[in-house]
Amino acid sequence: MQENLIKQLVNIFWNAIILAKNNGQFTWDERFNSFPVACCRDASDLLARYLFDNGYDTLSIYGECRGGSHRWLVWDDGQIKSPETWYFEDVVPAGVRQYYSSYGSDLSQQEDPYYSYTAEDIENCFIIDITADQFGDPPVYCDYWHSIRKKYKYIRAEKYEDLRTNRLQHLYDTIMSVIEPKE
Repeated sequence: MQENLIKQLVNIFWNAIILAKNNGQFTWDERFNSFPVACCRDASDLLARYLFDNGYDTLSIYGECRGGSHRWLVWDDGQIKSPETWYFEDVVPAGVRQYYSSYGSDLSQQEDPYYSYTAEDIENCFIIDITADQFGDPPVYCDYWHSIRKKYKYIRAEKYEDLRTNRLQHLYDTIMSVIEPKE
């Protein structure tokens, strides 16, 4: 069962983060050094990369609740409804598109990943969360239902493409050095 393999990978990754944190390997990064508090986006991006490297696609889900926000992942097992494609030309006036095009990029066929998926598209998905313990939930949650679904208002979902910054790549390399130590 794929879900059990994902749970194993997620636990391996979470344990590597905890070990690296306890060994002082994140002291250079104030935000991630406070894992799991206030780093759910970074943790989700890093875990998405690890799962991607192991053959699993995910979506990063962003939700808001009473002025706060949270990020977690859902496994894209092929059952997620395909998003409606929105193009730049559908929502941006021609004059603005022309202005952007003057910089040498043809943005007319750029998809907008933030508004492609709806809450209904990801209903009943396999949820993966490694920072929910800051809210009193289990430290590693991998299952089809979670209190976060009710707690947070869905804002958007993004398909994982790549780590956004060198900082995240460095964090990922640090975590991977715990998972796969070099001799």
